[in-house]
Amino acid sequence: MDKFKLLEDKYEQHFKIPFPTRIIGFWDPLSDSAEYIESKGFDKMKSAVDNAISKNEPIEEIPKDVWENIIF
Repeated sequence: MDKFKLLEDKYEQHFKIPFPTRIIGFWDPLSDSAEYIESKGFDKMKSAVDNAISKNEPIEEIPKDVWENIIF
């Protein structure tokens, strides 16, 4: 199992809800290399998950209507 899935599982076990999918913040769109994602991207995700769990506040998901109007 990869380290990203383990973080998602940790989050889901704590909050008893699925890991949010409509979020922005872990990846820099200008740095999409595998090395960046595996290091800095993972570190940002881990920090966000650990912070959410320590504060017992789920990561806020972008509302669906807003998400559908974001141009990527």
